[in-house]
Amino acid sequence: MTRKNTTVASGDLGVMEGKGFYNRHSRPQRGAVAFGLPLLEQAVGAVPLPGPGEVLQVADYGVAGGNNSMEPMRTIIDGTRRRSSAVLAVS
Repeated sequence: MTRKNTTVASGDLGVMEGKGFYNRHSRPQRGAVAFGLPLLEQAVGAVPLPGPGEVLQVADYGVAGGNNSMEPMRTIIDGTRRRSSAVLAVS
C-alpha cells in the first residue's frame, strides 16, 4: 500500500489562493500599514544613505506580495530619493 503525500503543494493545493484573493481580504493588514507609515517615514529620514556608487537595499519580509507592500516600498524609495537624488540605485 502506498501512502499519498498530502504535505506537498501542487497546482491544485497551494498555500496562497491567488488571483488577487489576498488583496481582497487584507483590510486589517492595510490598517496596520496605514498606522505604521508615519513611523516608516521617520526611519527613512534617519537612516544613513549609501555613499556614491553604492546601492540602497530594501527588503520586504512580508508573507505575501500585494497592495499592502507597495505603499511602504514607495514611501521608502520616494523618501530616500528626496534626501539624495533620483539617480540613487535602489534594490
